[in-house]
Amino acid sequence: MGLGALWMLTAGLAVAEEPVATVPTAPAAEVVHGYSLDASQGNLWVIVKADRSTFMGRSFGHDHVIGATGWSGNVQWNVTDPSKCKVDIKVPVSGLVVDPIGARKVQGFKGDTSEGDKRKITENFQGDTQLQMSKYPNIQFSALSCSAASGAVKVTGNLTLRGVTRRVTADLTVVEGGGQFSATGGFSILHSDFGFQPFQAMGGKLTNENKLQFLLDVRGTATP
Repeated sequence: MGLGALWMLTAGLAVAEEPVATVPTAPAAEVVHGYSLDASQGNLWVIVKADRSTFMGRSFGHDHVIGATGWSGNVQWNVTDPSKCKVDIKVPVSGLVVDPIGARKVQGFKGDTSEGDKRKITENFQGDTQLQMSKYPNIQFSALSCSAASGAVKVTGNLTLRGVTRRVTADLTVVEGGGQFSATGGFSILHSDFGFQPFQAMGGKLTNENKLQFLLDVRGTATP
């Protein structure tokens, strides 16, 4: 083979290039906003309805709003990764009140509840057959994840009621930013999922529904 042919052969061979070193990109810093929820600026309500399929419920059953007072809550809202959100709320059973001012009207419930009836209802749900306040003084919720950083958000977490913990998911509308936080929406549970039965009277002829509806309308301000 001549020199010319040899030059042509070697010229057509690909020359391996040295790999170009890449500089790893640092992960983006997480943006987390903290908020303290203000019980005086929002509402935590539980809707309790009479079971009108029972004999006495059709005529004598009453629906009620149980409102929370004296509760506390904190939010760690992870804007970068919403799945890492943290929400902790503690509600003292002793702070639950029957039909707070204006609540019945908001829910479209007719009539008013006498002070005597409010005391009886309070004694019933604080008692051993219901929330067992003497043994379990608080209701608590701790979020495990959130589906988005704002707007329509599903917040999934653990609800502890009467010493029993169950997973729940709340559908909320969240507005967050500018030092302010708000969340409205709710979720439902069953008495039976937490180990007790709805209140009943007259040998079961008058009883409440198994379903309990939780409604949230909470506000918070940024923590330092």
